[in-house]
Amino acid sequence: MKQTPIIDHETAEAPVFEPGNLLEGARRQKDLPDGRVPAGCVLDMDGELVERLVASGRATLDPAWPCFHTKLYRWRAGDAEMGVVGGTVGASFAVLVAEELFASGCEALVSISSAGLVASDARPPFFVLIERALRDEGTSYHYLPSARYAEADPALTDAVARALAGIPTPLLRGASWTTTDAPFRESASLIAGRRAEGILSVEMEAAALVAMGRALAKPVTCLAHVTNAMATRPDDFEKGGHDGQEEALEICSHRRRCLRPPQRLRKGSEAAMNEKRIYLDFNASTPLASQVIEAMRPLLTEHFGNPSTHHWAGAPAKAAVERARTQVAALLSCEPDEIVFTSGGSESNNHALKGVFFANRNRGDHIVTSAVEHPAILQPLRRGTRSQISP
Repeated sequence: MKQTPIIDHETAEAPVFEPGNLLEGARRQKDLPDGRVPAGCVLDMDGELVERLVASGRATLDPAWPCFHTKLYRWRAGDAEMGVVGGTVGASFAVLVAEELFASGCEALVSISSAGLVASDARPPFFVLIERALRDEGTSYHYLPSARYAEADPALTDAVARALAGIPTPLLRGASWTTTDAPFRESASLIAGRRAEGILSVEMEAAALVAMGRALAKPVTCLAHVTNAMATRPDDFEKGGHDGQEEALEICSHRRRCLRPPQRLRKGSEAAMNEKRIYLDFNASTPLASQVIEAMRPLLTEHFGNPSTHHWAGAPAKAAVERARTQVAALLSCEPDEIVFTSGGSESNNHALKGVFFANRNRGDHIVTSAVEHPAILQPLRRGTRSQISP
């Protein structure tokens, strides 16, 4: 039986449709020159910030932006030039434009969207720096394996929070609920459940953008401008007029000025290294790829039972182990019962060496190896086998 299509997606596979190819096709059709966008870009979901910048004479249209669906404006924020695209409402549209921006030279992206209030102990308007987004949409599942939340890069979020610490605008950090498919189906019981989960706001893009950033190792910051209680209060959707728009622009410009895109160890890695250091010990330890983190998160936080037990808590973990065994066997073109999981390299070496040795004792009982081998090889051979270690 096939899985539900929204989760029947192998996120590690390379895509066929690349943003660079789409932009190149658009550039040809529109007869546009090659060009790069500013290093820092903003997705303005409502488009009001773009309108404010244009009306005040601070933004100019970029004539070389080749996107079929949007216009990009350039705006100077202090000593830095930024790009801003308006009207990118909804998860799928937001990531389409975000990937095009990154393919065109963007190095750090911030999104800002109007959001509804979920928390009961706050009053709009205020801003939320989104640390995790509930994945109640479909787009994020095409970037990361299934999980309840898309988790923003903690180091990135901390850096942005430090950069924004001095601003007068009310700013909270926490979780948001991303729901794209049916915004008018948010019932009272559903909202109460999200509130009990500790969620602050509801919007339509963050989970997809966070998942895209983690999957592609791109620095993405999502901000929610909480302006309403989902049309349940007389003063709902009051954003503070031009003052509110200027506050949003100030937050975006602070984020760009105070944060440089992190230097990644490799694509998919979530660890950043000092610019003057080069890590050359991947043989000993490597940073986890974002896809691994997302795949393991449910097993570390929700389904943490011992897979070797027979009670209910261990069943999901056991199913995950067996599923992984089947997947590895398929990659190696062997049977699942030929796959043995161990705790690490030393245990694996022990299994391989002693397994081969004792299984073939009728053919000989002597192993020759080199003195430069790792202790995980030498020590097992010194214990329980006749071995010769050559210098």
